[in-house]
Amino acid sequence: METSLTSLVGMLTQALKLHSTFPALCLLVLNWLVFVSYLEEQHKVEWWTNLEQATQVTLIVLLALLVGYTLDSFNFVLLGLFESEGLRSTWWGKLIVAWQRRQLHIAWQRGDDQAPVPRIIQPTRLGNELNAGKARIQRRYGIDAVYLWPHLMSVLSEKGYAAQVEREKATFDFFLNLSVLSAAFVGECVLARVLLDCPGSALVPWAAMGMAYVFYRLAVPYARKWYDWINAAFDLYRYKLAERLALKPFVDEVDEMQKWKDISYFIKRSPWDGFRAFRYSLPDKKEVEVGAKVARPEAPSGEVVKGEEK
Repeated sequence: METSLTSLVGMLTQALKLHSTFPALCLLVLNWLVFVSYLEEQHKVEWWTNLEQATQVTLIVLLALLVGYTLDSFNFVLLGLFESEGLRSTWWGKLIVAWQRRQLHIAWQRGDDQAPVPRIIQPTRLGNELNAGKARIQRRYGIDAVYLWPHLMSVLSEKGYAAQVEREKATFDFFLNLSVLSAAFVGECVLARVLLDCPGSALVPWAAMGMAYVFYRLAVPYARKWYDWINAAFDLYRYKLAERLALKPFVDEVDEMQKWKDISYFIKRSPWDGFRAFRYSLPDKKEVEVGAKVARPEAPSGEVVKGEEK
């Protein structure tokens, strides 16, 4: 009974996309408190004033759902914006990258275990965390996580692992969306002051700007945690993914890395780019057993693999 209730709550949360709709609702309520009272006094929103309170609340909730679902749809764009890959080519972007590189070197020399190790230094802290998460998988197995993750999701859904990864992603998105909408509210305050001559305390936009930065910093460790779960997913289920992709059993670690590099290249490239022949017919049971036995990692020296202790 408890499991069914938990699953129902999880499905409801996922359907409503609370990690996006709740920040959107907070933004709309904040707009109501800051701007609507002034606009009502100036008789600039008489249509709104004439509505019943229940109707107003209903419209706000529906608008929050619309904004939340739109925000969720543009999540990939927001991630690219916060990674700031395009800034690297600008002169001031290069200065920020140099500063980020210095900060990372200081953290590495200090022995900070939480310091990211990205493959390419990005201008933002969040960009470095996301890049480091992708780089860990690529350095370990040769897997391009961005392109193979959708394929792995089908395996994870069967194992019940995907729900946990989605929860970690939702927590990260929650703080990211709060940061984005706080920054959007700063822009609203500026436009209201310029276009509508709306009076208000100058502390409001500054406070919103501070909150945008706080929520951004809170999103960074959750991005790391989200990619920790993705790394664990590839550790645990990459052989199942290899079966789904009809790859031959891996001979050794070098062969495994090369095959993952090949399939990553095939997926992210157009067929017209040319690609190496690495897709095979589905291996039979004997090949799978032999490949799994060869590819099994050896136990560290002085230790015995659990289950083989005599």
